[in-house]
Formats: sequence, structure tokens, C-alpha cells
Amino acid sequence: MEAMMDFVGQLIGPQAFTRHRRQRSMPSKRRGQYDIIQDDLYDCRIPLHNELAYQHGIHFEAKYIGSMEISRPSSRIEIVAAMRRVRYEFKARNIKKKPVDIVVSVEGVKVVLQRKKKQQKEQTWDESRLLVMSHPIYR
Repeated sequence: MEAMMDFVGQLIGPQAFTRHRRQRSMPSKRRGQYDIIQDDLYDCRIPLHNELAYQHGIHFEAKYIGSMEISRPSSRIEIVAAMRRVRYEFKARNIKKKPVDIVVSVEGVKVVLQRKKKQQKEQTWDESRLLVMSHPIYR
């Protein structure tokens, strides 16, 4: 067996075997050691926001397509079909997507229309006029 390996080694060359071995090494060995501090950012057990941020509400920017009354879905397929129905209805009516802020807080989830920069400086807006929908959390 060793004689066969020597013969193949002479035909191919000794570097071919070392290259082949390097490719089989573990990918973590090439990248370096596991960095605990850097990989902590992706740990889902550590909260991203503190308790005070949840009291005031965490804001997310999104585009509001539309909303309709639908029956309670029992499977993922029904959810996807309902979302497609909402998109199709509002596309057929030629209604534009509105930029909104989704505010998640301890009190619940609110969808509020975004104000333009000019409107923020010129006028004071009542939040109830800008509120698209609200879903309180019942405890």
C-alpha cells in the first residue's frame, strides 16, 4: 500500500496531498478562535432593548399596504392567501403604500402614519388623527 502511495505521490507530486488535507480541515480552525464577546450580539437570550425602552415604545419604520376583516386562519396557507387578498384588493383600487411607524410598547402595538419633515415643523398634529390602528395587550 505504501509503495502504491509513493508511486502516486511521484506522479502527482507531494504538494497535492498537503493541499487536499488543508481543504478537509475544520472551517472554525481557519477563521480563528470562537470570540465570545463578538458573538454575544447574536444571542437571542440577551434583550436588545432595556425595560425603559419598552415603556416608551420601540419604533419600526414600515410601509402600510392595507387591512381587511378576515376569518381566523388555522394554517399558514390561509395566512398567505389572506395577505395576497389584501395586497390584490389595494393594488386593484390603486391605493399607494403609506409610510408608517409601528410602535411596540408595554401597552400594545400601534400603527401611526409618518409625518413629513415640513409638517412636523409647521403644525402640531394630534396623534389620534395619525393613528391607523391599535391593538392593546390585555393582561
